Amino acid sequence: MMSKFHSGGSDFSRHSIGLVQDAIVLSEAGYLNTSTVFSLFKQFSNEREFLVWSEIADAFRRILDTWWEQPEDVLDALRSFASSLFAPLVKKLGFEHQESDDSTKRRFRTMVIAASAAAEVPE
Repeated sequence: MMSKFHSGGSDFSRHSIGLVQDAIVLSEAGYLNTSTVFSLFKQFSNEREFLVWSEIADAFRRILDTWWEQPEDVLDALRSFASSLFAPLVKKLGFEHQESDDSTKRRFRTMVIAASAAAEVPE
């Protein structure tokens, strides 16, 4: 049985992963505004591919690692954005593994919860 949340494989997911990777690298190099990267991330809110979300979570972690010295209001805005990205996924996937979950869904759940915790998402 195919998981509702699955690991990549389609051409679309490979292109999506490349878009996320390119956007974060361009942002780190100063060629793309971080707000543009965030807008791209929001476009993936209905994405179900584990690998795409894994890239988004990694990119967001890199942004948080870079911005850790920013004023508290900036960090609060980052946390709020992270909440808008990851909280719906945590709600959909839940906190508990089920016997029926395949390994990809388990990895997806673990990654989303870890991303939420890293961004200090309160849910």
